[in-house]
Amino acid sequence: NDLLSRVGVNLTIQSFEECVSLLWVALAEGLLNQRIPNIKRPVYYEPFTEQDKVHNMEQLLLFLSEVLQILLLNTNRDK
Repeated sequence: NDLLSRVGVNLTIQSFEECVSLLWVALAEGLLNQRIPNIKRPVYYEPFTEQDKVHNMEQLLLFLSEVLQILLLNTNRDK
């Protein structure tokens, strides 16, 4: 909850089971101060499907793996 409030998400959760895909996306985007590409964002006239949620988690994991690879490469260069 502290991390969520730090990135501007005014929501209190009781357990990780309440963390929907878009909440993880919002947390990652807030912490990294970067918008994740290819994320499907809900539009009021289109239902948000399970496929959309899975797609978003896949995109989030791909994005985070790229960020981690960059960080590791930079760390190895500094040695």
